[in-house]
Amino acid sequence: MKSINRIRIRADPEQVFRAAAEVLEWPRLLPHYSSVQVVEGRISDPVCTVDMEAHRNGFPCRWRAVRTLHEEEGRIHYRHTKSTWTGGMEVWWTVDPLDAGIVEARITHEMPRRSPLMEWFRQRVVGGLFVENIADKTLEGLKRHLERDSP
Repeated sequence: MKSINRIRIRADPEQVFRAAAEVLEWPRLLPHYSSVQVVEGRISDPVCTVDMEAHRNGFPCRWRAVRTLHEEEGRIHYRHTKSTWTGGMEVWWTVDPLDAGIVEARITHEMPRRSPLMEWFRQRVVGGLFVENIADKTLEGLKRHLERDSP
């Protein structure tokens, strides 16, 4: 399963990176996130483990992930370590400056290939119905938050 979600945001790249990295703020900023908790390390550490809970139109989704900041590259990596459906998933957030104060934020989700039937299920159901929906809402919510005070 592989999916890529992207959005253009009128903001400074550092602001976008910080908003993506500060996941403890997401339940306050993003209505589809109900909880984010650090279970190992601190949110200010380059590497920490977080439990995250969001919903897809009321259907709860929970996972644990190791978050690694690659600040100098404008990238954040998550490896899902505990989840019924997304265990083993690799997630990359990338923040790329374009021009004139515009940044492209991109989230790439990828899971190792399994049997053809499992791959179909992961791509269409896990990815298509859940992962992409939650990622789109996350990007749109961060865009609204970051652009609300822009001219």
